[in-house]
Amino acid sequence: MPSLASRQDEGSTRSEELAGSCPGPSAFDPDDPRSGPRCTCLEHRAWVAWWRGAEFRTADARLLDVGTGGASLEADVRPDDGRLLLALQGGPPDSSVWARVVRVGRGRLRSYRLHLVFVEPCPEGLLRGAIEGLRR
Repeated sequence: MPSLASRQDEGSTRSEELAGSCPGPSAFDPDDPRSGPRCTCLEHRAWVAWWRGAEFRTADARLLDVGTGGASLEADVRPDDGRLLLALQGGPPDSSVWARVVRVGRGRLRSYRLHLVFVEPCPEGLLRGAIEGLRR
């Protein structure tokens, strides 16, 4: 039976292969995880969550693009401290990831466009679900 570490490495490799099929910059900058290839999402339904004091808040979001190092989305809220949890609505258990907001702009369909960098490896369930869509 493979160790947990080898399964995580295997999952990371599958995610990188999936993201590698996305159009993106020709050179990946290891100091900027968001510089990797990004894919437009077929599954847009997502939610974001964050802590405000002792209260865990959630809001609907529209996922725009995703890669192994980050994502962009639109939402009607922005987290207070710049750190949030991104998850696909109705996605598998491994379809959420903690992220840090690196830029906030004006949205087109929602109030804000949030640009995120993931603070942990992007789970395959999130990447695959967002890019290929979820089976309902």
